Amino acid sequence: MSPTITIAPRASLYSSAQVKAYAERIGFDLLGFTPDLKNLSRIMLLHLITFPFENTVMHCSSNHILDTSPEFLYERMVVKKHGGSLCCGMNGLLLLMLRGLGYRAIVVSGRVNTSPYPEPATNFLFITHTAIIVQLDPDNSLYLVDVGFGGTGPVRPIPLISGTIVPGGFPPEENLLTRFVHPHAALHHSYSEDDVVVGDWAVSYRSPGTQDDWAIQWIFNLVELVNVPNDWIAYSQWLSVYPPKLFAENFFAIKYFLIDGDENKVGRVFMTGNKTYRKVGGRSVLQKEIRTERERFDILKEDFGIIVSEEEIRNIRGAVALPSTLV
Repeated sequence: MSPTITIAPRASLYSSAQVKAYAERIGFDLLGFTPDLKNLSRIMLLHLITFPFENTVMHCSSNHILDTSPEFLYERMVVKKHGGSLCCGMNGLLLLMLRGLGYRAIVVSGRVNTSPYPEPATNFLFITHTAIIVQLDPDNSLYLVDVGFGGTGPVRPIPLISGTIVPGGFPPEENLLTRFVHPHAALHHSYSEDDVVVGDWAVSYRSPGTQDDWAIQWIFNLVELVNVPNDWIAYSQWLSVYPPKLFAENFFAIKYFLIDGDENKVGRVFMTGNKTYRKVGGRSVLQKEIRTERERFDILKEDFGIIVSEEEIRNIRGAVALPSTLV
């Protein structure tokens, strides 16, 4: 028999006033609010289109360490409106806001697949990714919520049922949730399909017509990170310095946007290295080529809503492997 899973309510580290300010920041109306699936889906989408997935703090802070403390996230993302964060910060802020809104939610960790093509995927990083599991009344159903994966991550909650497919950002994009056995695992489990606790889960992506096969993006299990927020803060600090420095040596920024105001059609603009692209569905089109760091920060402000101060721009001189000259 499958074990019964219960996520207990937990108080948020944010005050009710801060939760209200967050709702106003993302444009979510709290009038008549109830913590149900419909509202969860809308909060997730609004969070994605309000806050960019980005790592400018790694390059522009004095110590080049990504800060994902609740105080820093709230000040940067809600109060100052200066930008976003990577997965730990994006999902960390959302977790605490969801708890403040009355949702029963935990944070879990996972491994990103660095070689999703071709299948089978075998090249998984050390544990660096985080996401959220939400349990909803009245039937205690469980959902995966992830606002921090980047350009191919889900834009809506995924029921924690193996084989579930949900629409991605723009048709025909899709995300898939399945059970998974790591190819290098020595410990193998026997479990029924409705046993959500035992074994790993995999989140996959495809965009038929441009990418017809499913590609595993990351894997996770239902082991709660109970030391909130210190667990994800430690992950962020480790990611900033541990080789390979995937983010510390590269500029990343992804901003979601609605197409014609349609919440079922979500596009993305993203920066990687010295170029920006516009992505709708599985198709990406080059938008701009960046010639100087000064130009980069202008583009970050105009296209991504990321504000970098003059002092922070000067800090980039101590960052690792960043091209171009400040002008």
